[in-house]
Amino acid sequence: MRGPADWGRSAPGAPDPGRACHARRHAVPPSPVIPHDGPRELEMTVGRSRDRLRVALRGDLDLSARDRFLTTLSGMLGEGEHAELDLTGLTLIDSTGLRSLLDAERLVEGRGGGRLSLVVAPDGPVRRLIQLTLLHLSLDVRTADGGR
Repeated sequence: MRGPADWGRSAPGAPDPGRACHARRHAVPPSPVIPHDGPRELEMTVGRSRDRLRVALRGDLDLSARDRFLTTLSGMLGEGEHAELDLTGLTLIDSTGLRSLLDAERLVEGRGGGRLSLVVAPDGPVRRLIQLTLLHLSLDVRTADGGR
């Protein structure tokens, strides 16, 4: 009969819980690594159509590009103007880049109630990260092929 001295121990003949847990932990395949050739400076192409500012981003949206991105957007954005950020050319976006998108939304809305929309590639690391972080639930995100 087992008593308080046996609490926390496995029953005789039962698998060691530490080993079972260890085995389960390694049964999950590792996340795929997304190839990246190194840092790429952020390039921004700015254009306008009707009441919309369109900014196409290429390269990396990360800590090193954050201030320049927001300063450029702020300088080009008119009062009450809507903005569309084309993210299909991004090769990398990190947590600072995601935060920059939230800051951009606040900037656009703070200039007279404009709306910010994001265009992402139908498949790729940028869309996956936006979905994993659930930002697609709070930001207007569309795919380049017209989907959501």
